[in-house]
Amino acid sequence: MDLRPGMRVLDLGCGRATSSIFLRREFGVQVWATDLWFSATENFQRIDDASVADGVFPIHANARSLPFADNFFDAVVSIDSFPYYGTDDLYLNSLARFVKLGGQIGIAGAGLVQEVEGTIAEIAASGRASHRQRNEFTRESCHLSPRF
Repeated sequence: MDLRPGMRVLDLGCGRATSSIFLRREFGVQVWATDLWFSATENFQRIDDASVADGVFPIHANARSLPFADNFFDAVVSIDSFPYYGTDDLYLNSLARFVKLGGQIGIAGAGLVQEVEGTIAEIAASGRASHRQRNEFTRESCHLSPRF
């Protein structure tokens, strides 16, 4: 993505706002750190501790009812959170209204770095996977479960 100082960026599904802090530090953008499951107050404390409170603004909001004006953002980023709220075929179009004409939407998700042979349960139980891979397998199986 082409992010430049002063741009307004929506970090949707930011979790604990670490990606928002990174975006502010690395690119000098203004970031609206938006999440439903993490407290804006707790995120503000992390943001303040990172000395970026002048450009990262924590928001507690549902991705399906965002409190922003149309055309407000230069960019929207969603890092490893889009599958939680973007499952409706029309969601991306509704999200795009918050982005200025010519703006950017970036969606990044977790993935595996090697081929996996066997089921997730077999690999996790066999000890062939590292601790990190076992956590990824567990998260991935949660995402794929029809119960979610």
